[in-house]
Amino acid sequence: MPRRVSELDVTCEEQRLISDDRFREIWIPLEAYFRSVVAALQDEFPAMWPVITCSQTKVFPFIGYTSFLAVRDPDRAEDCVMMMQVVRRRGQLVASFDISSGDGELFASGPGLSIAVDEVDDAQIEFLRAAERAAEEFFTGNIDEIRRAMVAES
Repeated sequence: MPRRVSELDVTCEEQRLISDDRFREIWIPLEAYFRSVVAALQDEFPAMWPVITCSQTKVFPFIGYTSFLAVRDPDRAEDCVMMMQVVRRRGQLVASFDISSGDGELFASGPGLSIAVDEVDDAQIEFLRAAERAAEEFFTGNIDEIRRAMVAES
């Protein structure tokens, strides 16, 4: 039986994978947004199997994504992945967002945003908030890409 939004795997806060408060702060609204997308798609794709999660590495201080399987089958690649990531690159924090398949086929890619790493924390926090809002706008504007990927695999 498909899971409802309340039963989703949401692993970031529970596992405390994000150690930097600046990034944890953008995860809260992004996770809520991802949940709303899943809820909106569940009636259309009742067998959908979504997972919402976030993580970080030394190079990628923030990676937040939702992955979708058109049907529950943990042995196959995701049919669709919505991802926002922040990377440390050449003295900057660069935020990007895309929609792709689990095996790497790119369906849509959003514009990148960047700020110098040496900016004061307040400027970085505002940058991250703006990047999170831009990610939501990008995903909302490309929701049909998610639908197409799910229809193709269901």
